[in-house]
Amino acid sequence: MPGGTYFLYTAAPKAAGGTSFPTAEFLRPEGQDLATFNVFLERAEQLAPYLRHLQRVTEDRPLVVTELGLAAELHGDDAQARSLGMQLGLVD
Repeated sequence: MPGGTYFLYTAAPKAAGGTSFPTAEFLRPEGQDLATFNVFLERAEQLAPYLRHLQRVTEDRPLVVTELGLAAELHGDDAQARSLGMQLGLVD
């Protein structure tokens, strides 16, 4: 699916969330139990502060990064592995 905001409604009672690209972070759909974002920032100096920003804007909802990485088809497997190692080192 091309860019946009996607909503996931689970079978669990009263559990709902949505996945959004960062450009739609200002949207606040009602009834979300968690906030999910696809984040594709390739440099630690951009990614670390942006993850902190997302933690602030999601307020009391858990933050889940649903997609993270670097496109191997554009940059190659080795570059993707290095990027993923850096990105995973920034999250806890």
